[in-house]
Amino acid sequence: MIHLDGVSKVYQTPTTSITALDRVGLRIRQGDFLAIAGPSGSGKSTLLNLLGCLDRPTSGILTITGVDTATLTDQQRSRLRNRSIGFVFQMFNLIPELTVIENVELPLVYAGMRRGRRERAQDALARVGMLRQYDQRAGRLSGGEQQRTAIARALINEPELILADEPTGSIDAESAEQVLGILADLHSHGRTVVLVTHNASVAAVARRSLRLVAGRLEQEAITPLPVPQRRRRAEAYRAHPVADPAV
Repeated sequence: MIHLDGVSKVYQTPTTSITALDRVGLRIRQGDFLAIAGPSGSGKSTLLNLLGCLDRPTSGILTITGVDTATLTDQQRSRLRNRSIGFVFQMFNLIPELTVIENVELPLVYAGMRRGRRERAQDALARVGMLRQYDQRAGRLSGGEQQRTAIARALINEPELILADEPTGSIDAESAEQVLGILADLHSHGRTVVLVTHNASVAAVARRSLRLVAGRLEQEAITPLPVPQRRRRAEAYRAHPVADPAV
């Protein structure tokens, strides 16, 4: 699905250059659940931005579904993001003045969709246990509720790929467990999920775990949860989805 071959990202300043990623090679297959762990400043978010076509590599080749992203125009990259990739950010990136359902509908608004938009947003909210709060202002939600709303927004276009940047970094432990359960459930239904984190216990929920250190990707010593345990986490979420209205 995604192939990085010798990908580097270098930022230039007036006095020096900063290498955020250094000749990264990586294959992400359809249906993978991949965690990329590492300390702050190791290049995790930079890598996720490249995978999501939010930025371009300085050198190397990045292909998504066989297409070299360097050949895509800005409009084509925007279309790819909107149709095939769902983003979940640490700070949620919701518009606080809008309601929950209005935030979730935004990708469909940008895509020019009108008919069926509200129904699709309701379905996405129901999947993360946020349907009852559909008319609340996003700015009045708890951190866990905001993150679940952000996941619903990421799901609205039924993307093949979910990219999660420190999805549990700004929420409490109970909400974090709920968010990880949602991600595990998405993976069990065939979604490709890539999350970045500095937390080894969060990375352990994934099927594959790699470590990024000083811009270089290496095999990580974290032992992923056994498949039955990952399945139980997803099944526990499906059996007891997040209760409305509180986290």
